[in-house]
Amino acid sequence: QAFAIEAGNRWTKDSKSEASIKEVKGLHAQAEEVLKKFLARLPDPNFTPKSEALKTKREEQAFDARRQLASIYIHPTVEKHDECLKLLSECESKLKADDERLARIWELKVRASLSLKKLDEAVKILDQMFDRFKNLRATVEACKSVGIALDGVTMEMIEKKGDEKVIRENMKRVSKYYTLWIEQGPALRMNFTIE
Repeated sequence: QAFAIEAGNRWTKDSKSEASIKEVKGLHAQAEEVLKKFLARLPDPNFTPKSEALKTKREEQAFDARRQLASIYIHPTVEKHDECLKLLSECESKLKADDERLARIWELKVRASLSLKKLDEAVKILDQMFDRFKNLRATVEACKSVGIALDGVTMEMIEKKGDEKVIRENMKRVSKYYTLWIEQGPALRMNFTIE
């Protein structure tokens, strides 16, 4: 996790320089290696925890490792979106429908879908988040990214005199997403730049 945190710090401070990109790629490669080794050990009976408490802790660690690895795979310096989605599906399959950790998984799925230019899929996931986990940070973050993407596509549709019904539906969604982002973003200390 330390490698991934350091990569995140480097990326936010100076994401434009070639040296920074190279350093971030290296840190992500180290983090990926450590996380994959940990996940590969999980089925080994020699590493199976003996007590129920330790088993629960191991399950939490495995979940966090998969989520962290998925975050690495979605990063612009890595871009392994298919691997990201596979890991997220594994995480999702282990959670109950009311588990709030689903919101974090779905937010990563939204980001992967947007990176793959699958806006319809991102909207579908976000609508589920909105229904189940409206007040969680992951949903607010997804509202920002999907709202910006959907707003851009809708503006293009307006310029090209596209289907008015679709434009109206898109504008309703954009409004809903932006409203949640603007209402809850400040309390969550979220950045309000359009990027």
